[in-house]
Amino acid sequence: MDKELESQSDKDLIEIKYLQDKLTKLKKMENKKWQSTEKDATLDYNLSKITKEELLYIAKNLYINKVSKFNKEDLKNNIIELYEDRVVMLIENMDNLRFEYLLDLAKSGGYKEYDNIIDVDIDTAYYLSDRAFIFTGIIKDKYVVIMPKELQPIILSYDNKDFRAEMKKNEEIIKLFWGMCYHYGVLLIDDFKELVKRYIDYDISEMPLEIMLIDAAIYYGEFDCNGYIGADITVQNPNHILEKQSSREDLNFYNFTKKEILDVATLGNIRETKAQKNIKKFLVENFDMDKEDAEDLIFDLLVDIQNGELPSKYMLEFLKSFDKEDVELINIVTSEVTKFANSTKQWLIKGYSPNELRMSMEDTQKVQKIGRNDPCPCGSGKKYKKCCASNIIEIGDR
Repeated sequence: MDKELESQSDKDLIEIKYLQDKLTKLKKMENKKWQSTEKDATLDYNLSKITKEELLYIAKNLYINKVSKFNKEDLKNNIIELYEDRVVMLIENMDNLRFEYLLDLAKSGGYKEYDNIIDVDIDTAYYLSDRAFIFTGIIKDKYVVIMPKELQPIILSYDNKDFRAEMKKNEEIIKLFWGMCYHYGVLLIDDFKELVKRYIDYDISEMPLEIMLIDAAIYYGEFDCNGYIGADITVQNPNHILEKQSSREDLNFYNFTKKEILDVATLGNIRETKAQKNIKKFLVENFDMDKEDAEDLIFDLLVDIQNGELPSKYMLEFLKSFDKEDVELINIVTSEVTKFANSTKQWLIKGYSPNELRMSMEDTQKVQKIGRNDPCPCGSGKKYKKCCASNIIEIGDR
């Protein structure tokens, strides 16, 4: 028991140290972003004020390459030279949320000031300043946001009906990709190009999806994208999930409705599934557990299941919160976790739940009995027990 307490104490200290380091980094970033400045909206002035390291980061985000060996002055001039071309490219691949922020600022003369930093949309401000769309600073104790005068007329020129129609498509594509990453865990952009045809009636072959999705991933922080593959932020090993999905060539991705995909692609809008509600109700009603504690426990369990942890491992982790000496209680909890796992749509099986996959197999085979050593009907070439049957957790598997 003492060892367990000591171990927990060590974990708490590690977590405290992590939070302290994070706060220190945020403070350093705040100090960098909010330095004394002048009310000068020229690109030259604002780029001259920042470090070469920051200029290199801006160049990277503006897709300006082969500049690492430039001195600071040459680097700044290169950014200025290519600035209009690159910001136009990014604007044309934005969604409404980012554009409206820029448009509002441009209509305000490219300048806004705030009494307190908490009044600033920090995430958006930092994202845009990393692309030289805006610059931040402090003037006479006011926190200010300044848009380069070179950018203001460009933004205002896009305030028209035709661009808004195109931007609406951008937003839909971003949210469909975001939602699919949530439901499938990992998704190749090439697969997305095929899957998305189920949900749209326009051609995306000319859209620079790589730029659009990489930038949206950075802005929203809810999925990752490197231009080739996308992944939900809770994915621990994208290659593992992709490998498992690829082994089921004859199993199509689960056909979610458009609403199911778009609903999860909104900040703070992830709704509980029926399986989550059931296990939360079980925990709250039987163990006098707070809803928040139950939700945290279920989230950790879900992450383990989705990332393909073995049932024995995630079951053991989950049971740490309960009295291990009470065998009857452990059996009851194990049964509920098993029901939850089998009812949960899983990344490794392309968005199906194990129960759905089993019913699908039974419907396909109808009267034909599948032996555990028979070839799996999904067409993977593996034995049934080593393939689709392995995703169905029996109560005794722990």
